[in-house]
Amino acid sequence: MFNFMLHYSGIQSIVVYIHGGNIMIDYCISCLDQMKKEYSYKNIFRIFCGHGDRTAIQFTHESKIKKITFAEHEFVAEYNARKIKKLFAGKEKGFVILKLENKVEWFGIFWGIIMAGYKPFLVDYRHNDDIVKYFIGQSNAVGIITAKGGDFGEDIVSIKADDIITCDKTEIFKVISEADKSGTVEDRINSFDWADEVALCTSGTTSTAKTYIYNGYAIANQVLNAYDVISVNEVICSDREMRNLAFLPLNHIFGFMANYLWYSFFSAAQVVPANIAPSTLLTTCREHKVTHMLAVPLLVNNIAKGIEKNLAKQSSFKRFMFKTLCNISISAQKINPMFGIKLAKKMFKGSVLNSLAGTSLECIICGGGHVLPEAIRTINAIGYYTLCGFGMTEVGITSLETNKSFKRRTAGGVGIPLKSVNYRIVPMSSDENAKKNVGELQIRGKSLHSHMLKDGEYIPTAYNEEGWFATGDIGRLETDSLYIEGRLKEVIINESGENVYPDELEDLFINLEGVSNFTILGIKKAKNSNYEDIVLVCQTSESFEDAEYIKRLTAQIAAQNAKLAVYKKLNYVLLTNEPLPLSNGIKVRRVVIKKQAESGEGNFFKIEKLK
Repeated sequence: MFNFMLHYSGIQSIVVYIHGGNIMIDYCISCLDQMKKEYSYKNIFRIFCGHGDRTAIQFTHESKIKKITFAEHEFVAEYNARKIKKLFAGKEKGFVILKLENKVEWFGIFWGIIMAGYKPFLVDYRHNDDIVKYFIGQSNAVGIITAKGGDFGEDIVSIKADDIITCDKTEIFKVISEADKSGTVEDRINSFDWADEVALCTSGTTSTAKTYIYNGYAIANQVLNAYDVISVNEVICSDREMRNLAFLPLNHIFGFMANYLWYSFFSAAQVVPANIAPSTLLTTCREHKVTHMLAVPLLVNNIAKGIEKNLAKQSSFKRFMFKTLCNISISAQKINPMFGIKLAKKMFKGSVLNSLAGTSLECIICGGGHVLPEAIRTINAIGYYTLCGFGMTEVGITSLETNKSFKRRTAGGVGIPLKSVNYRIVPMSSDENAKKNVGELQIRGKSLHSHMLKDGEYIPTAYNEEGWFATGDIGRLETDSLYIEGRLKEVIINESGENVYPDELEDLFINLEGVSNFTILGIKKAKNSNYEDIVLVCQTSESFEDAEYIKRLTAQIAAQNAKLAVYKKLNYVLLTNEPLPLSNGIKVRRVVIKKQAESGEGNFFKIEKLK
């Protein structure tokens, strides 16, 4: 087995030389030092309150930018905790489902649940009642807080969020103004009966979704991983007022751990958009001068695709100038990454950046799936410093590419493991000639999930006898970074006998005409066959009866297909006018599409001839 071990002491010893006077990094390190005194959610909240008059939450209401400080938000959480204690009076201190979309009031309700002595179970607000009832059974939850309420059984307390605090972006200010601010922060915090566990769930159906618990010790170790990050890369934690776009689902590990807990630890404001439409997100970034964005590949890929589409409409001279400026930017970033980024922002400040996320955006961290290499290269070239990271519901956030080198940032790697975890690769084949650094990624460490929940009972962690968690991801572990090749269950096995990785093939098909989303997957040649065809599935709004469009699209696909090795070539294409199913609104669910195609359930138009 190929092992990669990170020795944190070596990094820690050079901290003072790396950040050289960055006041924000010094402040964050002092907060992390406080975290070591008590590994609990209570201490995380205590440290947040210590940020004082720094902005915790920022949003637009009635065309005006509104702000709530960390000090003010303490009173919101305490108000909610008292309301929750009353609403759940008589109920044992168990799990409470929080099924609420990202909104200004979410944060205070989350902390209110913990302060009242209950354990939040974070659930996607889009889940239907059947899967919510399944999660209630799995966790033996005593109640649920949702936007609309509902009947989930006579023993389940069902509360509308508005019954705790009206989710209208205005009552929250009334709560702050009327709060009893007597006593010290420590006295007020200690007056509550704190819980110390949060549950998260994987996406899936009632037969496949699993529930994982993170106690205070595990989540504190997640937070402490920030030492690794900020000590070697000042872009991720910059020395000015930071504003972080809070659009990733807060029930998702990436949204909860990285977007919220990490960046709130850095005293960054959580900028809450009105909705998650791409145009709204970009407008919010410009209006609020967002400095940091944690994004999913779908958003980054679509931004890059939009740039290419807009460029195609321009004159040949403008296209030439854009490409020339990109090349200048890339060359400068290869020599001096930070100078190159500043130069790019000056060159693309006008019609490019001001039509996207504005010029304040300093850093994009991408996770949750495969980012197209051309997309991440384009985004970096125009001046948005972009890098990739890795995490899972089961293990938390375990690495991100902190090296500032342009080559490393755009290579698609997710960095070396953070200090709380180790990686190893288990080769997929026992063949002596097989690559030893390619295989299933396994992870162990003190920041992984603490327990699992099943049928209302705590069950042991999902680790093997040596403490390793099998991720189901195929990884390639180099000395400088981890590269995710795909999912084990999504590897395509065709008649060539070679393993084909869908993510690798998708990079070629990013700019297809009329295609808003797509994926590549393996579909069985026949019901009982052991082999699969390699199939491109495209979501388009174009009519299948438009013969000219189909002809153009087929030609584009065929041209790209010709570039692939024989054993990697597409066998056919499926088109659909229906949205492709997404996991947590983040990445395409290949397994669902595969089932639809193989069972004949999907509404697909087939293109077979790709020559």
